[in-house]
Amino acid sequence: MKLYRFAIILCCSALVCSCASLKRLFTVDNSVMELHALDSLYHPSGILEEHLYKCSPPSGTTERKMLVYLPADYYVSAKRYPVQYLFHGARGNETSWLKDGDMIAIVDSMWKEKLLPECIIVLPNMNQYKSDYDYGQSRFKRPIESIFETNGGVESCFVEDVMAYVRDNFRTIEDKAHRSVAGLSVGAMQAIYLSAANPDLFDYVGLFSPMHQSVCPFGKYVSFYHDLEQKQAAQFRNPPRLYYIFIGRGDVFYGHNIDFRYFLDIHSYPYLYLESRGGHNWDNWQFFLKEYLTKVFK
Repeated sequence: MKLYRFAIILCCSALVCSCASLKRLFTVDNSVMELHALDSLYHPSGILEEHLYKCSPPSGTTERKMLVYLPADYYVSAKRYPVQYLFHGARGNETSWLKDGDMIAIVDSMWKEKLLPECIIVLPNMNQYKSDYDYGQSRFKRPIESIFETNGGVESCFVEDVMAYVRDNFRTIEDKAHRSVAGLSVGAMQAIYLSAANPDLFDYVGLFSPMHQSVCPFGKYVSFYHDLEQKQAAQFRNPPRLYYIFIGRGDVFYGHNIDFRYFLDIHSYPYLYLESRGGHNWDNWQFFLKEYLTKVFK
């Protein structure tokens, strides 16, 4: 009888975690914060900047925003830095890792304790927009809307738009060993395919609660999400130094990760895996970010 009760408690706990994860797919934070508000609220020890960059036609807009976080001495030194690209999920924009993920406090603490080499952190807006009007002030997408619009448009021009802007405007170290891409949920899926499509660009890949397949089978640029097996075969011929997958046991995408890891395992592709308690939420993503950053650029 005790065992029976214990089993019921476990099932109920899993259901609660799953429901909480599912709830995130149908809710959205509509608040938009300007840079000065972000800067005054989070008190960075580094330098937080907002940049507008020109976009190629696939992205649906003529320009987009990104936030860039720089070490405190960036403008008084001549050093070059590695770059960490960090993607939001389906219910966010370029501010999400600051507002909800406590990224500045995490990074500042890790820089201070020498757990993370000083680097440039780039927070791009990875949402698909139909036009400049739709883009507005980096409007948040409803999660279910965002998931179904992840069709390769913004991802296919990421290298020539975002990465080219960062290369031309900041002192970066331009090689694979000094580039990392990571993201949460849909952003993790974008990181999977972006790193696979560009096997010579990223030596560090961090996947937090990832989807691993696009649910949008249509569109001019959806081929970005085709042929993962062939693309990863090229990626893992010279594998990334770190390919790290994170998931909570109550995460709505837990099944996705079982399938994805099976895919990696049958091809004997090297990766690290960390499973935590809880679900599809910021408590986990903050924990995953800290763990991941302890291993990049080492």
